[in-house]
Amino acid sequence: MEFLSVILAQRSQLCASPALLARLNAQGAPYGLSLSMGDLRALSDCRAQALQNTGRVEFGEGILEKIVAAFVDSPYLFQEEYTEALARLQEMFYRCKSETHERISDSALLAAKRAKEQFPERKVVVIDSLCASLGEGLYVYYAVQYQKSGMTLEETAQKLEKIKQQLCHYFTVDDLHHLHRGGRVSKTAAIVGSVLGIKPVLHVDEAGRLIPIGKVRGRKQSLNQLVARMKEKTAGVKNEIFFVSHGDCLEDAEYVADLVKKECGVKKYIIGDIGPVIGTHSGPGTVALFFLGESRTEKQK
Repeated sequence: MEFLSVILAQRSQLCASPALLARLNAQGAPYGLSLSMGDLRALSDCRAQALQNTGRVEFGEGILEKIVAAFVDSPYLFQEEYTEALARLQEMFYRCKSETHERISDSALLAAKRAKEQFPERKVVVIDSLCASLGEGLYVYYAVQYQKSGMTLEETAQKLEKIKQQLCHYFTVDDLHHLHRGGRVSKTAAIVGSVLGIKPVLHVDEAGRLIPIGKVRGRKQSLNQLVARMKEKTAGVKNEIFFVSHGDCLEDAEYVADLVKKECGVKKYIIGDIGPVIGTHSGPGTVALFFLGESRTEKQK
């Protein structure tokens, strides 16, 4: 434990750098908030103590810059108590990360803290959806339906936790070179696959990771495969709605929607655009299908 304390103490000094101080003060300047180098050293020492108290080891400059970005415009922050407030927020952050066993991302945890600050009379519940793209939209859709049915916040949260491993995501892309640029396939695979007309089928697994699960020849076959997966996964599961997202290929998305109605008997659906973050990695021609199935887990074949 003494060795760990020495490491944390040394690391806390490394985190109190002039470069970090300049970035923090640049964020605070529009709101009349600033830190001195002494303040930053004190916050770094508080961070080291919080890490030691929670048994965590963390590399880099820590969470302080994200905390400042999330809270700097708060009407409850004043220069006289700025350092003390940041120290409390930092300590609360590490305690909550420890209590949740790292299941909640830094950004989600900070957003929850900010929401609690803005609406202190409200109860805030954080759920890791393990969803992506319009899959998150479908998850929110069900949350709203549960709330409208009269469920309490706690009951809605429990129901959402229960169904998140049933919320299936299936994707296909039209251009393998975008997956190559994102590190999903090798350059050779992208070139050969493009020449042969190979189209991958991917899904989001039970841990929220995008995983390739198959490949077919031709665009139409890849779209058909999305619907085939839904038909297989929804045996015994009633879907009132499904979502389809696309990367600038509305006709393909409509083809998938029409095929789902025919093959799976679900008539209600929403089609939407893929967002810029995922679209950057998957490229134009991406089509994704979202629905409730028996499980996200793919059977080993």
